Amino acid sequence: MRVPYSRYISFLVNGINRSYRANLDNVRENLEFGFEEYVTSQMHMPMYPHSRGRDVFVLDRVYCWLTENADVGAGDVSSVLRWFYQDMAKFFHNISYCEVLKGLALSLDTPTSVLSDLGLPVEDIDFETEKAIILETITNGCSSYEAYINLQYRDLVLFETTFASDEQKNRYVTSVILEKNAALGNVIRW
Repeated sequence: MRVPYSRYISFLVNGINRSYRANLDNVRENLEFGFEEYVTSQMHMPMYPHSRGRDVFVLDRVYCWLTENADVGAGDVSSVLRWFYQDMAKFFHNISYCEVLKGLALSLDTPTSVLSDLGLPVEDIDFETEKAIILETITNGCSSYEAYINLQYRDLVLFETTFASDEQKNRYVTSVILEKNAALGNVIRW
């Protein structure tokens, strides 16, 4: 199921605050999070971007670009893409600690060709390769991901216990990949 814009905020809030994780127990379908729905959700529920200190006018320009083919600067689209990746990284990070949405596929959809036409850099990601690098970084440090691994010391030492299932590890790895590419401003092509 492609997450509709009207449900985005509930997923973002559930991702920010682990105390809401029981809300995720009722989801029974695979979920796809789309960039367009994310932007629409931010425009229709501006309290969330306002609370995060984000410029609603930037969101409006990107929204008009998506819905009306209005002119937009690559800088505005890059900012909104970063916010999308940051919010989704937080969501994936927090759900990786719990056995929620178990057995469901979670994916992101960004219009990579359209975004690359604006001049935004595209990063081709092979998930298994990146996962191996991130897990190696957790064990030994020293990689381009080191700055984006934001685990408490306890969770870092007890990584295999904290993230017991492969699903949990994959969601944590996804959060690190998203965080890194949000910081770099890259469009991810999975």
